Amino acid sequence: LIACLSLNDQLNTNAAEVVQFFKSLAIKTVLLSGDDQAKCDEIKNRTKIDEAYAQQSPQSKFDKIKELKKYGAVVMIGD
Repeated sequence: LIACLSLNDQLNTNAAEVVQFFKSLAIKTVLLSGDDQAKCDEIKNRTKIDEAYAQQSPQSKFDKIKELKKYGAVVMIGD
């Protein structure tokens, strides 16, 4: 091994506040991420997101959103 590089996105400073706002309106929060499980668990714990799905490809995110739409309206927030 010559080098190891790890890049991390910074969690928005008001992310937990936004999640709590949605939860106060009885809106279920779900994280769909391409990141590994450890990173998703960290974000879930810090923000109190209801569910987190790690290592999601764009197609698997799309499929999960279609599945969630069976239960009601779905809104995607993110990049």
